[in-house]
Amino acid sequence: MEWLYRLILKLYRLAISVSSFFNPKARLWIQGRKNWRRKLRSGIEKKPGNYVWIHASSVGEFEQGRPILELIRKQYPEFRILLTFFSPSGFEQFKNYEQADMVFYLPLDSPRNANAFIKIVQPKLAVFVKYEFWYFYFKTLRLADIPFVLISAKLSSKHVFFQWYGRWYKRVLKFPTMYFVQDMESEMLLKNEGVVQVDIAGDTRIDRVTQIVEAESELSRIEEFKNGKPLLILGSSWRTEEQYLAKYLHQLENQWKVIIAPHEVNEKVIKRIMDSLPVPSKRYSRWDSEKNLATDRVLVIDSIGLLSRVYRYADLAIIGGGFIDGIHNILEPSVFGVPSFFGPNYKKFNEANELIKLGGAFSFGSYEEFATLLSEYTTDIKRREEASRVCSSYIQKNKGASIKIMNRLDEWLAN
Repeated sequence: MEWLYRLILKLYRLAISVSSFFNPKARLWIQGRKNWRRKLRSGIEKKPGNYVWIHASSVGEFEQGRPILELIRKQYPEFRILLTFFSPSGFEQFKNYEQADMVFYLPLDSPRNANAFIKIVQPKLAVFVKYEFWYFYFKTLRLADIPFVLISAKLSSKHVFFQWYGRWYKRVLKFPTMYFVQDMESEMLLKNEGVVQVDIAGDTRIDRVTQIVEAESELSRIEEFKNGKPLLILGSSWRTEEQYLAKYLHQLENQWKVIIAPHEVNEKVIKRIMDSLPVPSKRYSRWDSEKNLATDRVLVIDSIGLLSRVYRYADLAIIGGGFIDGIHNILEPSVFGVPSFFGPNYKKFNEANELIKLGGAFSFGSYEEFATLLSEYTTDIKRREEASRVCSSYIQKNKGASIKIMNRLDEWLAN
């Protein structure tokens, strides 16, 4: 059945190639992989040494793997680090990341690409983050006797491996040297398939958001905008959450300030949001040219990379993505003790399920549920404070996955 897997990937590449004529991200995906062998050899020749290869699909997975990468850099400075991304969004944002010796696009999975890539890099160790399962890369690493691990891995019975049509692909599960999984469900699913090299280490994202708090710096513009008043943040928003909030603003008490940080930051999205709001709004990037921002109610973040730091000023957060593929990072507000609200598509995220049970996070499936939750928590400070304590306690209880993983990685890096 390898032929079917290869066919699917070829069709995927063909679709990306066609899309590249009108889609900028697809164009970057294609262009970034042109002449990759020559570029990779050149990069290795300029920076020779023993490499640790760390692969993340995109931005979210990189932030999840970042604590491990930085610990390896700190504890094993003699190693070079190659960081690869599958998506343009991850590569473009971190192509100049100073902790990596090289940042590169991962060539599409195939026997030829995998063999060439691994022959050029010859990594001492490979680390894949969360969901990254590439059959030929895994097979080639295994045959070359190169240790490789998955960190913060999260599996569910809905994954392709456990469906009737994914039986052949399930063999990829047995290739890794070690799994560091987030929970008991993932461990059970793997062990049911005869995979015993599993350790429940937890989620390294909690360590990453803790790092953000420890390295936090003040944002004077946000502090001035907040002006000592309660603040509601809509973070990583998509259209549904934006529409709900725009409708609800009529009900929100005047003392509350609002910040909107859309998932997609471009002129079309920013204009759509601002045009939909029933109250005047200002843009973050135009702060210096605007007047009286401290008296305005709504601020729209039209810059990338600020949101995780902005949450420190929040009292409540609405997290986008719950009406599409899945919610965005709720740990970022939780680490500051900020309760969060989000749409119904959250089940595959451990932290969302657990915080809902504990009372630190809340889900809504309709505007009516959205309005009810916000009304309750914007008017009742005791409820907010209790939910805030739950979030802070959850973070403190669950941090430390990175150290657990690094203690095991020593087995391969120290030899």
